[in-house]
Order: sequence, then C-alpha cells, then structure tokens
Amino acid sequence: MAQLTVDEFPGLAVTTLGRYIGLSQPAAARMVDGLVQRGLVERRAGTGRAVAVHLTAEGEQEAARILEGRKEVLRPIVESLDPSERVALETLLEKVLHAVYDRTERAGRVPDDALGELLCRRSVHS
Repeated sequence: MAQLTVDEFPGLAVTTLGRYIGLSQPAAARMVDGLVQRGLVERRAGTGRAVAVHLTAEGEQEAARILEGRKEVLRPIVESLDPSERVALETLLEKVLHAVYDRTERAGRVPDDALGELLCRRSVHS
C-alpha cells in the first residue's frame, strides 16, 4: 500500500519510499512505474537528482478508500478498549513490529523512523 505512505509523506524520493516500505531501489522504481501506469501517482522533480513521488487525485481517492476500509474493521475493536488499554496496545504492537522485522530479510534495510509506517498507524477515529 505504497499509496498510504505517499499520502502520509508526499514528495518522498523513490529510493526513500522504497526504504520506508522495505524495498530495494530497483523494486521501488518498478512499483512506482506500476502506480504511474495505473494513474495513482506521478513523478515530479525533487531535490537535486531525486525524483519525488506524489499522489494524483485518483491516488488520493484510493488511499482514502483503503483507510476507510481499515477503519470500518478496526473501529469497533479499538473502541472496545479504554484509553489506557489503547496506549498499552500501541506500545505492544510497536514492540511486536520491531521483533517481526528483526527476524526477516528486511532487518537493517528499514530505517527506524520508518518502521512504524510499515504498519498503518493512522488513527481509527480520524
């Protein structure tokens, strides 16, 4: 769901986008090619030689549909928790996410500041 990452971080360079979702630069470039062909993202001039990736209007609509689908599933689950349980759940999920990626071939390839973005963490209530 690269569209969600581009929605959250518009203007990421293709290489940085790849790092954020755990792909090599060539794999990220191929993924972006496919998204461009589907009309979901566009490439724009970035800083220096970098190429920035931005959602198109259609890409923004698809990202919104994906997030709404997730919210429909997660909202009743999260709403069943009190605020302190929600904080505890977030802490535990972060720990589990780190443990999962520490045991995969992606370990070391995903920057720590991007690790949480591998799991959609947008508020269910937004």
